[in-house]
Amino acid sequence: MADQVAITPGSGVSISTDDAGASGQVQRVKLTYSADGDATHIGADSNGLDSDVTRIAGKTPAYTEGDVDASIDGIPILWEDAANTLAPASAAKPLPVNIITGSSSGVQYTEGDVDATITGTAVMWEDTSNTLAPTSAAKPLPVTVISGATSGVQYTEADVDTTITGTAVMWEDTGDTLRAVSATKPMPVTAPAAGRTTHSISVAMQTDAIMTGLTALTPKFFSATVAASTTDSSLIALVASKKLRIVSLAAQCGSSATTMTFESGGSTRKHIVPAGANGGQVLPYNPVGWFETIAGESLTVTTTSGSSCEITGTYLEV
Repeated sequence: MADQVAITPGSGVSISTDDAGASGQVQRVKLTYSADGDATHIGADSNGLDSDVTRIAGKTPAYTEGDVDASIDGIPILWEDAANTLAPASAAKPLPVNIITGSSSGVQYTEGDVDATITGTAVMWEDTSNTLAPTSAAKPLPVTVISGATSGVQYTEADVDTTITGTAVMWEDTGDTLRAVSATKPMPVTAPAAGRTTHSISVAMQTDAIMTGLTALTPKFFSATVAASTTDSSLIALVASKKLRIVSLAAQCGSSATTMTFESGGSTRKHIVPAGANGGQVLPYNPVGWFETIAGESLTVTTTSGSSCEITGTYLEV
């Protein structure tokens, strides 16, 4: 049967219309869908008229998880939150990212996170374009001192400035940390080794101390009158763990010849002075010492028959 059937209006036939007021009556039309030659009414539905958007040429406004489409239109980035709800990526709800390769693989941080076992790049800074950048030698962390003597002043290694303010001299310790030079943290200085053939070193004799290595020793004096035929007369009392080193000595007897024997602890002979009548011996200052006792022992003297003796000298406790 051919399309388009002519209809001759007859009396008593009502047509469904809608009264549009001054515009007159508007005829109602019932939607159908079907293939050519058939008519199927669109069924009534509580949700209203259903639409199949897949029939819209070139448009795909709805997506299913896992869809791949080279011509996506609409919001192409969505992510599923903890409640399994698809959410569009936005500044307020940025896309969570987990780095799977590189120095920070598997690590993700959110601003304000606290983690005692942080791995990866834990220090980052935000540049003027609001871009996070990791701190590195090429992109060091910019620091502005906001309080103190150097507030508002910032320097970079090797800067040259004829009007530098603040702390202009700093040094880097073994932990690669910059330190300001101060009285409590002075700049470490290593002086080259001096050689006697290349350096002129001036010294002066001092009487308050004699050095042994880096230790200063104070010279001390002793003096005694010892009668003839005296055995183990104490000249210097023992000092625990110390040797008594004699650096100068003067010994003289009276009108009769007398021999003086100096001993360590009264048993080990260290020095002897065989003096004739009114004679004796003078040992001038010797910084390395003439003789010394055994550590922890006293210095004594034994005289032969003859006359009394005068003994004086200086010593060090070493």
